[in-house]
Amino acid sequence: MRLRHILGALLLLASLPILAREKAAAWVRVASPHFTIVSNAGAKQARHVAGQLERMRSVFQQTLSGGSADPAAPIIVLAARDDKTFRTLVPEAWLAKGQMERAGQFIRAPEKNYVLLRLDAAGENPFAAIYHEYTHILMHRTNLAVPLWLDEGTAEFYANSRIYSGEAQLGLPDRDYGGLLRRTALLPLSTLFAVDYSSPYYNEETKGSIFYAESWALTHLLMVRGFAEHPSPIQNFLNLTRSGVEPLEAARQAFGAPAQLQKDLGNYVQQGDFHFFRVKAATEVDENSFSGDVLAPGESLATLGDIMVANGRFRDARAALVEALRDDPRNADAATAMGYLELRENHLEEARRWFSEAVRLDARSTYALYYYATMLMESSEGGRPPDEVEKSLRAAIQIDPTFAPASSALATFYAQRAEKLEEAERLGARAVELDPSILAFRLNLAFVLLRRDRPGDAIRVLESALKIVKTPAETEQVNMRLESARRFQEALASRRALPPQNPEVSPPALRRHSEEISPPVLRRRSGESQPEKSGSTPAAPGKSPPARGPRDMLDGTITEVTCSLPTHMDLTLASSAGKFHLHSEDYLKVEYSAVGFEPAGELVPCTGLRGRRARVFFYDLKGRPNEGDLISVELRK
Repeated sequence: MRLRHILGALLLLASLPILAREKAAAWVRVASPHFTIVSNAGAKQARHVAGQLERMRSVFQQTLSGGSADPAAPIIVLAARDDKTFRTLVPEAWLAKGQMERAGQFIRAPEKNYVLLRLDAAGENPFAAIYHEYTHILMHRTNLAVPLWLDEGTAEFYANSRIYSGEAQLGLPDRDYGGLLRRTALLPLSTLFAVDYSSPYYNEETKGSIFYAESWALTHLLMVRGFAEHPSPIQNFLNLTRSGVEPLEAARQAFGAPAQLQKDLGNYVQQGDFHFFRVKAATEVDENSFSGDVLAPGESLATLGDIMVANGRFRDARAALVEALRDDPRNADAATAMGYLELRENHLEEARRWFSEAVRLDARSTYALYYYATMLMESSEGGRPPDEVEKSLRAAIQIDPTFAPASSALATFYAQRAEKLEEAERLGARAVELDPSILAFRLNLAFVLLRRDRPGDAIRVLESALKIVKTPAETEQVNMRLESARRFQEALASRRALPPQNPEVSPPALRRHSEEISPPVLRRRSGESQPEKSGSTPAAPGKSPPARGPRDMLDGTITEVTCSLPTHMDLTLASSAGKFHLHSEDYLKVEYSAVGFEPAGELVPCTGLRGRRARVFFYDLKGRPNEGDLISVELRK
């Protein structure tokens, strides 16, 4: 997000009439070696945007000590020629009275990075928004959770850069911020460090400006102060927070006493003598060498609709995508975006239909293959996804081996079916390696490790996941899985310590896993504006416990088994007395056994009971006929 010259309240727009009118205006696509630019400002301007990003990338590449400046997911930049176009695409909340004016947005999704830019933004540096958003991409590709003040402060530091032939000037002074800070009381550092995506200091016009300005100034001070130190104070701070140190204490250890740092920041702002860095770098770029073409109306509307879906503008997105498909019924990108829209609106059957259509239209679209497969996984009954999932995900991986979401989803597929678990672990680890910033990849890898009876390794993966969470909801999500993994570790240790059982009634080699984690189908692709909750399957609400009746027993066939977070199980038994619906709040505590035979292979309760004959023991529930609390399951031949 780039803050520049607050111009007053923004008016809500009816975006679709604008898009319909702009359909006649040409949108162009320019492809440079590392970026794709889609713009309605003409090919020349699009090439210039691509050139500036390539130059900035070159500077980063040469200053990262051999590290890569390229994220795993492709970068697609939508460069809007003016504020009118820009406002048809951003989240509607940004248009409310009192909100800050922005000139850019970073939208992070597992399968792509969107950067939304407004090319007519005011300011001394016309490329500031471009540099700012690219810095966000690089910050978010790491495996560290970066506090919001440092995330925005670093992006603002690099936004104030100038790139010339053979030299880059990084972190130039920002006159607007300097002037604002000299006439405004600084926020206490404890307040600055506590700002998150929901805070008024991040969203409101009257408070957001001081947050951005002070974040820039503090980051600038720390960058300059730590220029000759290795590791730098900022890196020490991140290492400390990564190891679990509370942010204020981490700042004290890395930056010194808070009171002194607050005083130093005040003096730094008031003296106004901000340093900057000169970096010798090869930045020659031939913008005319970039390929370009004019998009058909349906192609441009598909891209615009996809961004609208990501930003939660569902009504506008639907109209744009309907028009795109009317213009070109064979537009696979529009069909994929329509599927994602239906998924976001929880219209699952429609989403499956659109993703299936997208695969039919373009069998080499990794996105369509991925979403089609994950929708099949979500809709699979009894927790066992069909064979077609594997085929679709393997096709996506074959097309693009670096497409991390497909690897993670295939790992989850094998784990849910309790097969090829060694390969599942390799695929899950590969996804984390390709993009360590995606929380869902780590959760899925932990799930695979639990399937392999390695709760200790799963716990270590989940503990590392805590280092990259960005919201309280994500923290709660990981902690819930950690608690379940630790319970499974205890249960596994107890089970291994048990003496041999009577061979007449021997328990199968059960894997009592602590949770079922859905594949990384992110139902809410979040932008920089405010990360939303992960799209993993939500915890099933616990049933209010009615009074228990007597202990009961039934023989029959298990027709359905559904497991959900954290350890809930719902089981349907078809018997001569009718169908009975049995529930367990913690299926780790349910006793499983087999009478008169030894089940082949491993028996996974959540995926291996469906279709089997069994005798179940349960407590009747008063006032709820044909329902009960599950006690144990005895499998029969």
